[in-house]
Amino acid sequence: MPDILRELFEEYPRGMAVAVAVVLAIFAAIFITLWQLYAPGPRRRRGLKRVRTKLQQGFWQEALEHVGRLRRIGLPSQAWQKRFDQAEGECLHAASAAALKEHEFEEALERGMKAAHLLGRTEAEVKQTVQAAMLEEIRQLSSASRMGESRALFDLIGRTLLVQSPCREASF
Repeated sequence: MPDILRELFEEYPRGMAVAVAVVLAIFAAIFITLWQLYAPGPRRRRGLKRVRTKLQQGFWQEALEHVGRLRRIGLPSQAWQKRFDQAEGECLHAASAAALKEHEFEEALERGMKAAHLLGRTEAEVKQTVQAAMLEEIRQLSSASRMGESRALFDLIGRTLLVQSPCREASF
């Protein structure tokens, strides 16, 4: 230890102890701040929070892209992989719901199947949801169509049977 520090410690033991504690506290604060900014865990945690915010706002495409970027941060553990799969599944589920609203049934089915796989749900649930939306559209088309304008209706019935067959209502 340098002589000047030894003299200060001998003359002002309490003051120097406080000074050392303050310096250590400053270094600890700097370390914690840098850890929170640049370490993989906190970055991933903040990223997943952003993903959920984007989903709540209805921006599933941006949320899905963000999950892809989060997967590339460091080497994630199994627990992180599970969290990423959950978030991606939620994004794909939102995408499936958006496709159903736009009557893009095949796209909704594809995204719903991927979401079901990631979220641990069955394919039958997804098929049933898509088929129910298709049947609702069939009902609307059949009530609004005229005799000669049934081509779109028959196409949709055929597509419905491809989703899940047999379907008594679509066959009728």
